[in-house]
Amino acid sequence: MESTQDSSGRQNKMIAILQKIPIFKGLTLQQSAKILGICGQRKLGKNSVLCKAGDKSNEMYVLLQGLIKITLPNGKEVSRIRPVGIIGEMGVFTGELRSAGIQSLNESIILVIRKSDLFNLFKNDGNMLHRVLMNVIYDLSQKLQKNNTIIEELRKLVPSGESTMIISKVTMDTEGYRSIKSEQE
Repeated sequence: MESTQDSSGRQNKMIAILQKIPIFKGLTLQQSAKILGICGQRKLGKNSVLCKAGDKSNEMYVLLQGLIKITLPNGKEVSRIRPVGIIGEMGVFTGELRSAGIQSLNESIILVIRKSDLFNLFKNDGNMLHRVLMNVIYDLSQKLQKNNTIIEELRKLVPSGESTMIISKVTMDTEGYRSIKSEQE
């Protein structure tokens, strides 16, 4: 049987993990404990599919152990998530369907945070909601800045004058992914 001290130590360790996740940065210990209180834990076997592109975004995940790959609907791998990474948070906040698939590459352990449970916490703690949303906005702005840097680096690789033509052809296709139209279109 687990002692109260062991249980408390494990809870403190999990709270410390949550506080390392950018969208939970700045939450109080009590708020972090509330987040932890709504988390479930799930074990994934090697090559387990957690979700596919187009699925509803009802949960987000924190990878505690293992390795996860993120793939577009065409099967192209776009990212690998290592502990302590968060997965699926944008769909939870935007209500959009999953834009990519999530699959474990080896045996993995994740925390599961259900959207409905998280939003119920937000209803009762406006300060938590404010802090998390500010963190989400900051995270999105960092991703946008990174993408702008990539675009500028790509412009340097293309002869002068052609970069504007190529960049202007970047559009959103019907699935919401960026694509570049070919000259023939």
